[in-house]
Amino acid sequence: MRGFSNVCMNKLEGSVLIDVYGYVVEIQSAHRAALDGLAEDFAFFRSQKGTSRIVIELLDEDPPYHDLPTLTATVYTPRNVAYRDGDRTYLDYSGRALAIHNAKAGEFRVYTRNSDLAYEIAYLFLLSQCGEWFDARELAPRPRAGGQRRRLRGTGPAADGRRKEQARRESVAIAGD
Repeated sequence: MRGFSNVCMNKLEGSVLIDVYGYVVEIQSAHRAALDGLAEDFAFFRSQKGTSRIVIELLDEDPPYHDLPTLTATVYTPRNVAYRDGDRTYLDYSGRALAIHNAKAGEFRVYTRNSDLAYEIAYLFLLSQCGEWFDARELAPRPRAGGQRRRLRGTGPAADGRRKEQARRESVAIAGD
C-alpha cells in the first residue's frame, strides 16, 4: 500500500478505492463520516482492485504547522492560502485544516479535527484532479468545430452576448443546413 510512511494505520478508520475512468484514487480516513460521504458520492466509481495513482489521507489531527518550511504564499483565495515548495503544495484553511499535496509522489494529506471540512477538501480535490486527468487525455467535451454555438430557443440572451434576434437567425440557419 502506498501512502505516507510516517502515518500509523491504526489511526485510520478505513479506506475506499475509486476508479474514475482510469484515474484511480485510494482514500484513507480517520474521519468515518467524511469517508462514508465520499464513498457515497463516488459510489458509481467504487472499485475493489487497481493501483492507485494517488493516495488521499484524511487525518483527525491538529495541523502540524511547526513542521512546515518558511514559504511565501503563492495563491490567496477566500477559503485558503496556498504555498509551493518544489513538488509540494501546502494549503492552509485559516488554521482549521492543512492539506499537503505532493504531486510527484502521488500523495494528498489533510490534517483537521473537522470531519465536514475534511470531506469538503477531499471532494473538491478529487473533482479538480479528475478534471486535470480528463483534460490531459482530451476526455472532456470540447466546443463544436468552427466555434459554432447552439442555444436553446428562449427569451434569454445568447451565451456569447449576441442579440437575441441575431442568435435566432443563426440557429435557424444552422438547423436548416
